[in-house]
Order: sequence, then C-alpha cells, then structure tokens
Amino acid sequence: FPSHDMKAFAAAYAFLQDFKPEVLIVGGDFLDCGVISHHNHGKPGRTEGLKLLADGEACQKEIMAPLTALGAEKNIYITGNHERWLDDLIEINPGIEGMVDLPHLLDLRRWKLLPQGGKYHLGKLTFVHGDQLTGGQSVARQAVITAERSIRFGHYHTFAAFTKTS
Repeated sequence: FPSHDMKAFAAAYAFLQDFKPEVLIVGGDFLDCGVISHHNHGKPGRTEGLKLLADGEACQKEIMAPLTALGAEKNIYITGNHERWLDDLIEINPGIEGMVDLPHLLDLRRWKLLPQGGKYHLGKLTFVHGDQLTGGQSVARQAVITAERSIRFGHYHTFAAFTKTS
C-alpha cells in the first residue's frame, strides 16, 4: 500500500463477501514498505512522499479491516519479503521495536502470522509467499517439483502456472 489497485481489491472483496470463506489467506507484501526498502537506500527520490506509518494506517483501514470483518474462521497472513524490511529496520534500530512491527501497523490480533518462508497447508494445497522459491523463467515448474504437491505463491510480478500429473 499505496500501490494496491483498489478497483481490483473491490472486485475481490465483493467476491469474498458472497463466497464467505472459512479460511482467508493473505500471501504477503500487502504493506509495501518501500520507504525502508534496501533497494531504495540512499535514493531519496524513490521514497519522496512515502510515509511508513501513513501507509500502514491506510492499508489497515482500506484493506485489512474489511478483510478481517469478513469473519472467516481462520485468517492467515504469510509474511513476505517487503514485511521483512520492518524486521531489518528494527534490527538496525532496536529502540523502535513495538512501534513499527507488522502486527501493530496492521492490527493482526485476529490473524495467524506466519514468518517469511512459512507455509500454510489447506488440504492438498500449500500456500507460501514465494520469495524463497527459485527457478528463473520456470519458477512455477520448479515450485511444483520441489514441493511435490499443489502450491500457490505470489512474490513474482508475472503469472506462471505448471501442471504435473502423477
């Protein structure tokens, strides 16, 4: 956030209201954290106008609160590499611990928070963030072969699919 496509979110949210999921899984990187990204370190032009707390408040209000209000039996948040940047910031500045960590920025009291690299199994389907996966142009293929099961992941900014029959 603020890079979420709110029209796409509104469509997904309308579907979720009708579908009424028992389990809701957020795959990470919901909070962009670009202002503290190591990619932007020493490049103030890239972070001009970005504010971590304001982004957290907006993401909580416009995305996470509505998702939590859906009332799913289980809410799962798989931490991505962008949220990991919060931990990196706290490691550099331990005095800010508890002020800018993910559960406080996004009020995740009703969510099970899985750490970066964590997996959630729902039946025969595994959910991961995806930043731990490798495979170059065939990352979906490599993910299926490595996991030896159906796997759903994000992180990559392009669509990829692979089917393996057994």
